[in-house]
Amino acid sequence: MDASWFLEGALKGNDKAQYHLGICYAEGLGVEKSYKRAAGWFSKSARQGHVKATYELALCYRYGDGVSKSYTKCRRLLQSASRKGSLPALEDLAVAHLKGKLGLEPNASAAVPLLIKAADRGSKRAMTWVGLMYAEGRYGMLQDDEKAEWYLLRSAREYKEGSQVGKEIRAGARALFKLAQRFAEGRGVKQNYEKAIDWYSRASIKGYSPAFYELGMCYIKGLGHGLDQSDSAAVEWYARASEEGHAKAQFKLGLFYLKGRSMPKDEFMATEWFMEAAEQGDPDAQVK
Repeated sequence: MDASWFLEGALKGNDKAQYHLGICYAEGLGVEKSYKRAAGWFSKSARQGHVKATYELALCYRYGDGVSKSYTKCRRLLQSASRKGSLPALEDLAVAHLKGKLGLEPNASAAVPLLIKAADRGSKRAMTWVGLMYAEGRYGMLQDDEKAEWYLLRSAREYKEGSQVGKEIRAGARALFKLAQRFAEGRGVKQNYEKAIDWYSRASIKGYSPAFYELGMCYIKGLGHGLDQSDSAAVEWYARASEEGHAKAQFKLGLFYLKGRSMPKDEFMATEWFMEAAEQGDPDAQVK
């Protein structure tokens, strides 16, 4: 994509060309990067109703890119874009109400309907939020296992193939992990260790340390079809979780070193891991 491709159309008032020219200036594609010019072209396009340009202009006002920062203008543009079908704008508004961003006070009653609307439109992030809210009965939501499973399962399916964006990876992994927990504990679903292990494994692929720990526990207990009890496999998962700072895994790993279970006995390493876990507040490690 090059700015020269869009300049003629933009000058003639074509909203799509104006939007793409704004992107070129924002990213320095074929022109010298200029947030001011980007915002100017986004503004021209947005005035003609271009949804993506409206959202991009909202971001300009949010971060002060090429314009004076203004949360009021940002919110107004996000509302306009969301009414026209922009899912990112709807997500941003929901999170702003939920967490008290963009000059707003935290307001769960305003955020929840927006999150549900975003989830129903296909937002992976919103599916995860809504599923967790139903699962945990948070933000004024009544705890509802069936609805929690429905949203988390949808979210997990969307995330199965894996996003490359850090925040999305963690959000997706958390959804996968929560779904695994429900199958492991039989909360709202029929208890099924094989499905639990499958979803824990999917979460582990995304580097989610709680999933490492739970897989270690599964190997200790020998849960699931085809998953035999294995101390050595458990140690591997505990070690991975420990390196990521998981306190319970650090304590478990310390016990293996202390007892020489599935590894050479090493009291020094045991103490090191107990101290790591204790520093993070693990109650079992603190009494060792």
